[in-house]
Amino acid sequence: MAYILIVDEDYLSAEIASDALVQAGHTSGTVHDAQSARSLLAHKRPDLLLISASLPGRSSAGLMRELRLSDEYHQLPIILLGLQSAMLPSAQEVLPKPTMPAVLVGRVNAILHAAGRPVHHWQATRSSARRA
Repeated sequence: MAYILIVDEDYLSAEIASDALVQAGHTSGTVHDAQSARSLLAHKRPDLLLISASLPGRSSAGLMRELRLSDEYHQLPIILLGLQSAMLPSAQEVLPKPTMPAVLVGRVNAILHAAGRPVHHWQATRSSARRA
């Protein structure tokens, strides 16, 4: 089980992602802006970060740049939600927004597996498929 931090200004998208990750056996935390993410990262280290490319201003790019330059988080796996190719070098993957929950969980598990973290196998349920 991994701890995934979701940084998304869209409350519904964050809730859908969190629900899918919890169903897949992970734990998640959700914040809705870069400043809240910075505060949480000071106290709890996630195994992976999901960050929306559409945070207000240049918050997404700034947060990702800070993480890549930090000693503690420079290797933190990051999935960027949204099509912002300019930020791709800082992210392991870019997924379109919205993303089907099963696709999101599959990519999260693949990245965690590549990073040597244990993952659970998950099958989409009818309820999770309907929510997408």
